[in-house]
Amino acid sequence: MSDDAPNAVEQPTPAASLRPFLWRSLLLKNTLFVAALVVFTSFVLGHLAYYFAQGILRDDIHVRMQIVTSDRAALLEAYTRQQLERVALVSSRTRLRELLQQFSQNEVDESSFQQESQQILIDAKASSSSLRDLMIANPAGDIVTSTNSDDLGQSLAGVPAFAEARERPYLDTPQKVGEDYLAQVLTPMRDMDGKLLGVLVARLDVGRLVELLHNRTGLGEKGAVFVGTRQGDQVEYLLPPETGERTVSLASVPPMAKALDGESGSEETLYEGV
Repeated sequence: MSDDAPNAVEQPTPAASLRPFLWRSLLLKNTLFVAALVVFTSFVLGHLAYYFAQGILRDDIHVRMQIVTSDRAALLEAYTRQQLERVALVSSRTRLRELLQQFSQNEVDESSFQQESQQILIDAKASSSSLRDLMIANPAGDIVTSTNSDDLGQSLAGVPAFAEARERPYLDTPQKVGEDYLAQVLTPMRDMDGKLLGVLVARLDVGRLVELLHNRTGLGEKGAVFVGTRQGDQVEYLLPPETGERTVSLASVPPMAKALDGESGSEETLYEGV
């Protein structure tokens, strides 16, 4: 063959021509894979962060509510104890119990009894600005002496609080009278042998109690504190909620029912549809 013959042009092999395409295809796939992995990871981490933050927030709310509840309970117990002790000091006055015993045994006439016992009650009332009236009912429930003459002759026989107070001191449910909240504290009066002589009834201005229950510190915008007592299958709130009835079925307020059964803890439930 002559050396002057033109050189043959070398044709690329099919495999060599596919290499750039395959490289670009793999690069694209890897890029898409990495992008998808980043998006998925961000999605997972975002949801995990959301649920984690939600759990922290829920726990923080539970702790805060427990602190507020414990604080309010301590303040309410201290207030109630103070009022019961204040009334007990009046009921324990020796001369007042002597007069009541003498009157029950017809050893002193009604006029003399009321004159002296009323003066003792007036003096006791002057010792506290929250005391509105003081009165004494005999074991049958008839009011036999009072700082307010309008109370004389009235009967407490059918009042549930009076039945309770024959056995133990009792704070009745506050009632709104005009612009004020008043409540009755009742305590039994007994002789040296433990025989019931009567029940002392103190009508109190409980504005401080209302302030404690309406204090929104630590409760946020919609938080509230409820204090209730069991009345059969009903619960009666110490103060009526801002929206709703004062007495409701226990079945409609499971957390309150559990609290009245002596249980404690946190529970999530619907309140006013929230």
